[in-house]
Amino acid sequence: FMGEMIVLGWVLLELTNSPFMVGIGMAVRMVPFLLFGILAGAIADRVNRRKLMLGLGLALAGVTGILSVIIISDMLAFWHLLISSFIIGSLWTFYQTSRQSFAYDIVGPKHVVSAFAFISLGMRVGAIVGSLSIGFFLDQIGTAICYIVIMASYIISSLILTLAHPQMEMVPREEISVWQNIVEFRREAGRNPNLLALVMLTAAVEILGFSHLVLLPSLARDTLNVGSDGLGVINAVRALGGIIAVLVLSSFGDQSRKGLSLMIVLLLFGGGLVLLGNVSTFWLALAAVMIISGMATLSDVFSQSMMQTVVPNALRGRAMGAWVFAVGTAPLGQLQIGWLASALGVSFALSTNGVGLVVLAVGCFALLPRLRRL
Repeated sequence: FMGEMIVLGWVLLELTNSPFMVGIGMAVRMVPFLLFGILAGAIADRVNRRKLMLGLGLALAGVTGILSVIIISDMLAFWHLLISSFIIGSLWTFYQTSRQSFAYDIVGPKHVVSAFAFISLGMRVGAIVGSLSIGFFLDQIGTAICYIVIMASYIISSLILTLAHPQMEMVPREEISVWQNIVEFRREAGRNPNLLALVMLTAAVEILGFSHLVLLPSLARDTLNVGSDGLGVINAVRALGGIIAVLVLSSFGDQSRKGLSLMIVLLLFGGGLVLLGNVSTFWLALAAVMIISGMATLSDVFSQSMMQTVVPNALRGRAMGAWVFAVGTAPLGQLQIGWLASALGVSFALSTNGVGLVVLAVGCFALLPRLRRL
């Protein structure tokens, strides 16, 4: 996942020389989250989640393999990246929804925060390897080899998945259609204010906070002058920040005040973006990235675990579908921050979004007491 994001951002920047076009490419990758998030949740509540994930992992390997062939044939064009980004984003929509629900199947409600924390830990450990290796391959060997490595990673992860066995019932006993699943979830969202608030908050954080990923290639190449190797290091440090945050969170066990913790995390997230927008050295940029990635990781862990616990057991897959749907608003943030960076500079764009995230955290604390007490 991390290697693929690095390759996509770097190749788009090299092809177009525009942060805004990088934003468009990454936005296309996230649009399926918005389009298919709820549908993915409904399907995850009706089918065998592990089998679904196995099929999706192999499909992801197939798409990245085709991309490598196109690049080796020297036929790569901008539209190839857009189409493949949309297909990969669609597959990831269903994969991520099923994965989060499957984790709950394995550990149950008592350990859900720790489960999501350790999933994040695994992702970050893999991201360190992926970031450094893909950054090296981009600089020394080329894009085609990068996609071959990513294809192999998808295949290996699918094989590992066969070892996982759930302790809880994976799907509801009653046989209802996917459409009925969606209707049932819409009713739940209408009568569950905590669920609705979490969906809206997740969307706002995605737009203001996670959109900074669009600017990392420009930050590495144009502001810090460290090239693709430096971009790999930046993303490796991002992963390290997430690992540290997960380990700290896990040492405290399950949190009783997840809502308040989430708001504190968002406050620090915004402060880190402001710092990154005003750094003058590569080392200071790495420190800012570590803070940002740690808070981003905790934001995901808290929002996902809270969303799983505020709905009935039969709706957990759809709850994760709602989370993925909220993440699907990312294109709004990616286009916004890409346009700001192109028009007014990377520093202004990062600082503006950071301030917006701080305002969001303060506003949630003041206006959403029910969420704060979760």
